[in-house]
Order: sequence, then structure tokens, then C-alpha cells
Amino acid sequence: MNKSKKIIFCAHGSNSKLFIKEFETFFFKASKYFKFQNCYKCFIEKNNPDISTCLSSLYQKNQIINFVPILIFPGNHYLIDIKSEMKRYDKIHIHETINLDEEVRKIFEEKISQKIKSKRRILITACSKSNRKSVYDILEEYTKKLSKSLKCHCQFSIDNTETDFVLRELINLSEKEKTELILHPIFLFDGFLYQSILGHFKKLNFQNITITKPFMQEKEILEFVFKKINHNLI
Repeated sequence: MNKSKKIIFCAHGSNSKLFIKEFETFFFKASKYFKFQNCYKCFIEKNNPDISTCLSSLYQKNQIINFVPILIFPGNHYLIDIKSEMKRYDKIHIHETINLDEEVRKIFEEKISQKIKSKRRILITACSKSNRKSVYDILEEYTKKLSKSLKCHCQFSIDNTETDFVLRELINLSEKEKTELILHPIFLFDGFLYQSILGHFKKLNFQNITITKPFMQEKEILEFVFKKINHNLI
């Protein structure tokens, strides 16, 4: 059977073995889901093949390539690194980033609701640092909506460089034994930053702490991502 389309899955890249292992698992599942297409992978940085090498080896003027960034936010990697590389090619269909859609929020809302134990709750979302304010705006809006639906006492939306500020806010919190910390790292895969975020907040020794998994470890998120990609294939 001839496979009709080319799909390139492009991840950020990392030196972390955890990240590489999880991305390879994702790519294996994606290749099975899109079994009637030709699937390839590349990385923005740190791993091979890079975007340029991958595209130059696959590009044909008479065939459209679906380029799928495996990123959450439309930050600089998407708007600058990826899109600038695409200017060299005519028939590249760039998919949108995964983003924090309502479907994503509802999936995590349900999963967190099944785990929480205390009536007094604090929600913390944490992503990697970005140079774009729009990324923080998206995260803040997502956090506020999720916090409201979970009936949290308060919420913080931060990047990985701002953990000390929140730690200072929480370390002397009164009624800590009655308060549940909901830690929701905004990362697709396990790796250095995800583990770093967990390490910082576990030091607070909250009696009750709920921690969400990386997005791609959640079956429902993975299914949502695949359906979104499939809907936008051309």
C-alpha cells in the first residue's frame, strides 16, 4: 500500500534521557496511529536530525509535507525558529502548536478532581521560560479557569525560573496541614525541567500534594493531540 502523505513530528530536543525515551514512545504511537502516512521526526535543537537536515532530505516540490510542532505554546521556537526555516520551502503545511485548549483543561480538571482530598487547595502551574508575554497570558488564563473549576483558594502561574518566589509565599503558609497543593507542570514529556519543578515543591512537605503527569503520559491528552493533528492534515 502506498502511503499518501508525509508527516514530520518536530520536538524541542533535550539532553535528558527521560525526554528522549518519552519522545521515542510518542513517535512510536504516532507512527501506529498514522500508519497510512509516512512519519518522520526532527528536533529544534540538541538532538538529530535537526529541522533543516530533515526537510532537505524529504522535500519534493510536487508533494506537501505536514510539519507538526510537538510544542504546547506558540512561542519563539514556533514563531521564529520553525517558521523562518519554512520560508525556504513552498509546500510545507505547518500545524499549530498543541496549546492549552479547553479540551486539555477539562481532561486535567477531571483527573485532578479524582485525586484531591482537601477542601482548601492551591493550584500551581509551571512552564519553561519564554521571551513572549503571550505565552504567559495563555498560561495565566488557563490557570485561572482551572483554579475556578477546582474551587482553589488561590493559584500561581509561573515559569521554571520563578519557583523561589512561590516557595517563599508558601513556606510559611498557615494551616499547611489542611491545605492541598496541586502541582500542574505544563510539559509534554518528562525530563530535566519537569523533574526540577517537582523537586522544588516537594521540599515544602505539604501533607497532601497532587502532581499531574507530563501531558503525553495521559492517554486522553495523547488521543486529543492525534485527533487534532489528523483533522488538520492536508
